[in-house]
Amino acid sequence: FYEKSVADVDYAQETNGLIQGCCPSYNWPRFTSVAWNSHRILIPWNLYLATGDKTMLASHYAKMAQSVDYLAAVAPPGYLGLPSDNGDWVPAGATERQQFFADAYFYRNAALMANIARELGHAGDAAKYHALATNIQNAFNARYLKDNRYYGRNTQAGNALALEFDLVPPALRSNVLQSLVNTVISNNHHFTTGILGTKSLVEALWQNNRSDLVFTL
Repeated sequence: FYEKSVADVDYAQETNGLIQGCCPSYNWPRFTSVAWNSHRILIPWNLYLATGDKTMLASHYAKMAQSVDYLAAVAPPGYLGLPSDNGDWVPAGATERQQFFADAYFYRNAALMANIARELGHAGDAAKYHALATNIQNAFNARYLKDNRYYGRNTQAGNALALEFDLVPPALRSNVLQSLVNTVISNNHHFTTGILGTKSLVEALWQNNRSDLVFTL
């Protein structure tokens, strides 16, 4: 199913690299949210993580690179501010503004594209996308990192996304993790997240040795 889905994305991708939020789009809006358009990168990458098979990465590499190049070409000066509709769809409580998710997922696309290029031996592309990801990361932290302790509105989703995506400077990871833990405990171990934040919340806690909170949630 996923292989067929990615092939359909190839056919739907526009010549300038734009990938729609839904493929085939059938008159859906073409580009409303970086987060929701990120299936172009996320599905092949996660298939690789699950199987260890680089076939999907190699066969779709050119189209994936083109999509990230498109994002870089249309990004505002300073890297932040790409389209941000939808965001953390139907959250259960407090979450971040839609723009937060667009900016975080722009970084995620660039960082994963650097990983993909590295896995396939494209050293030049790996360096290019790593540089792009670093610039986005610096801009993101300058705007959203608060008091070296939390991100944005200090929500579960904001702190979890920053941790899962490795946006947090290494020296501050423990601070942000503690802020995330506090937002879980203060909400009586209930989710406040929506469709994007929930996945990141589970991943961020699990990756940082707080599986106890995952099970309690």
